[in-house]
Amino acid sequence: MYGQPTSFKRDFDELQQSLQEATLRQNTLRVEVEHLREEKEQQENSYRALQEEMQKLEAEKQEILQEQQKTLTGAGFQAAERQIREENRRLAEKAEGDPGSPGGLQEQISEKTVAIAQLQQKADFSRENIQRVAEEILNLHNTQQEVLLNASNSGQEIQGRQRQIEEMTAACAAMAERRAALAKELKVR
Repeated sequence: MYGQPTSFKRDFDELQQSLQEATLRQNTLRVEVEHLREEKEQQENSYRALQEEMQKLEAEKQEILQEQQKTLTGAGFQAAERQIREENRRLAEKAEGDPGSPGGLQEQISEKTVAIAQLQQKADFSRENIQRVAEEILNLHNTQQEVLLNASNSGQEIQGRQRQIEEMTAACAAMAERRAALAKELKVR
């Protein structure tokens, strides 16, 4: 009979230790869940910012495309280039036939050549801008996919941790009941 209270006391102490460990683990899980929620919120905010940036870039891309369209087809870049080249040819022929005015004609040819170069430069600039914006949109899209994946993983991790908290809470409640029963039994003896 004397051995039984010691056995109860030892069981009680072990149960008390297990309860403390379970409570500590439960609190740790709660802190981790809160951290994961904050991380998920940050990821969602990043996602929204990426969405806004992608919309801005898409609008910029559309503006560039419209400008390029005007440059290339509005006045008809190719038609304008052909017209300038034709004018240059005529002026060159005229300069060959009129030895008295080569300076003025040469100046006109130079002006027309500069105009062609300017049109070409504008078209090249538009193409480069479109390529740059397209690359930025692709990079943002990839980043957006990563953020979505991370947010999904965080959500799953939060759910897993919440299940662990629920299990720990149930285990703590069972241990508390067992501890109360053992304490009651110790008092009776």
